[in-house]
Amino acid sequence: MKESSRTAIVTGGNRGLGFETCRRLAQENMGVVLTSRSGKEGRAATDLLRGEKLDVVYHPLDVTRSPQIDQLYQSVVSHYGRLDILVNNAGVFLDEGRPVVMENLRESGAFEAALAVLRQSIEINTVGTFCMCQKFIPLMKDHDYGRVVNVSSGMAQLALMGPGWPA
Repeated sequence: MKESSRTAIVTGGNRGLGFETCRRLAQENMGVVLTSRSGKEGRAATDLLRGEKLDVVYHPLDVTRSPQIDQLYQSVVSHYGRLDILVNNAGVFLDEGRPVVMENLRESGAFEAALAVLRQSIEINTVGTFCMCQKFIPLMKDHDYGRVVNVSSGMAQLALMGPGWPA
């Protein structure tokens, strides 16, 4: 592995956009910490990228668990001493089991969702992102290059907002 000039954390990095973000950042000579809730999937994704000779390490992380955020922080400080990029990609769409009838969204939607689904969605998609920023932005302040990227889905587009889903 090459010695990296910058360090990045990607939450939810085990698949999809998060995985490809890890790949691209590592290809740009960055040390990447790939995180995911699933250890098995996170380690498998990391192994794939390391097989491409990329500087990627795995760290378990559930953004709703403060002790795990603290452990990640300590690991980054002890191994890298800095953080340059935080990509908040972890997110969920927990209410996907509900039938979607587009023409009926005005009459139903989020009002039919279970309150537990709403709370869990907000905890992961909003509070988790905030907690990561709260913990890691101070670590970026001592460097000239600090970036935070918050990834979202189409559910956050104003054009699509309505009574649809609580995600």
